[in-house]
Amino acid sequence: MSHPWEFHWYFNQLPRPTGPEGIQSHHYHAILKYCNLSELYYAEARDLWENHRFEFPDWVEFIDLSYNTIYDMFEGSTIDYPLPKNLELLNVSVNKLTRLPERLPSTLTGIKCNGNQIARFPKVLPRSLENIDAGYNCLTEWVPKVRECDALRILRLNNNRIRVFDWDWVISAKVLEELNLNENQLQEVKGFPPSLRDVRLRENLLTSLPPLPPQLEILEVSGNRLKEVANLPHTLRKCWMANNQITSIDEKGLMACDGLDDLDYQGNPH
Repeated sequence: MSHPWEFHWYFNQLPRPTGPEGIQSHHYHAILKYCNLSELYYAEARDLWENHRFEFPDWVEFIDLSYNTIYDMFEGSTIDYPLPKNLELLNVSVNKLTRLPERLPSTLTGIKCNGNQIARFPKVLPRSLENIDAGYNCLTEWVPKVRECDALRILRLNNNRIRVFDWDWVISAKVLEELNLNENQLQEVKGFPPSLRDVRLRENLLTSLPPLPPQLEILEVSGNRLKEVANLPHTLRKCWMANNQITSIDEKGLMACDGLDDLDYQGNPH
């Protein structure tokens, strides 16, 4: 049974603006997953050949539109679609979106948009963001305009086509703990923020790595062109570096990793 502060629609129409199934002001979460939605408009208006854009009220804090077939928010346009001013979490994963709304609310703490066809991410990101999951899309670059990312803890951009990446932006992240760039087209890594605990760079085009973060626990760099992985931090618990060109291994560093419980080194010349 739904909580009193949530509303769930599991059919392929959005609610009428009035009536018992309409949104009430005491609701905070909009759960619209598995509704077979392709755009956001009032169904009865479309029957009258008058398209009225469906907009979420500003007091909605969490929107879940995942597992639909949304290709654009409304009338072939997503860039200028207005999101609620108090929105904190937006989940549009597993749809057919090629863009996200360009104006993200300043209150937003999390974006989950994995499993779409997004080729361009909004460059102006709110400083409040803590979690970005944009894996399995069509991104070729990551170059945000806003320099500050003081709250960002998790950044997942795996399984894209990223060739251009703003490493200075990531290095400036003060509390970033997880960075996932698996299966992209990166050729270099300029540096890591010291706060990182989980780094995943599998299946890229890397030939070297910068010094690793001092508190790193998970390192995944398999399937690159690395010749060495040196100065392993003693905090490592999992280290995957298979299928590279590594000819020497940091044995002393590995021996110092008391908590290491998973090491994959197969497919290297050494």
